Amino acid sequence: MHLSSFCPQLQNIGTNKVANTANYSKSSNFAVKDVDRYGRKRVTHNETELCNNFNDREVFKCLELNIDYPDLTKLRRLKAILNGVKRAYKTKPKPRYPITFDILKKVCLWQARTVVLKNLLLETMCTVAFFGFLRCGEFTVDSCGNFDPAFNLCISDITILSDSIHLKLKISKTDPFRQGLTIKLFETGTEICPYRICCLYMNNHFQRNPSPETPLFVDLTGAAVTRAKFSLYSNML
Repeated sequence: MHLSSFCPQLQNIGTNKVANTANYSKSSNFAVKDVDRYGRKRVTHNETELCNNFNDREVFKCLELNIDYPDLTKLRRLKAILNGVKRAYKTKPKPRYPITFDILKKVCLWQARTVVLKNLLLETMCTVAFFGFLRCGEFTVDSCGNFDPAFNLCISDITILSDSIHLKLKISKTDPFRQGLTIKLFETGTEICPYRICCLYMNNHFQRNPSPETPLFVDLTGAAVTRAKFSLYSNML
């Protein structure tokens, strides 16, 4: 800190920035002795007037130019306190809730009200992911242009048998050597049946005459369903 009379920033003050001290009359809240010639409240310490030009940071910026900031690496306790304050005010991530069977049942019953390809797609993806214990990244893609039939699910990866469906995963978090995993989904005979919904979805999918390397789960435009789009569809329920 320095005295107000020796402030180096006072030389750069224009006449338009000078406050009118006449506005501080005897009837004002502050007496004339408590206000400097620029109309700012005086700041004193041990009966010594200090510069208070940091009140107008856009003009003076004495707080930034004339005060040496301490080195936080040498103030370990202060650094720990600041880190604690940052963690306390950190934005909390959105909670993630697992899909239970009751939630899946409500989703399927809600989707069954309307026969729309998007609803059929979402019901199939949720049912297959639930019964196959799939992660979101295992049946979706990162972006529309990032689909690769060598790694992502495509038409050739699903086999429909008389009583079950075999789904081949080329990559998985539990398969570090990428040998491939085959997930079997059987017919349950209930209203929530992965076999039934997969057969219904594939019948609609084959109407477009897809190739073996076509993405397994596609939207209305024929593009592979991304992780963001699947989350958007799920949040709309």
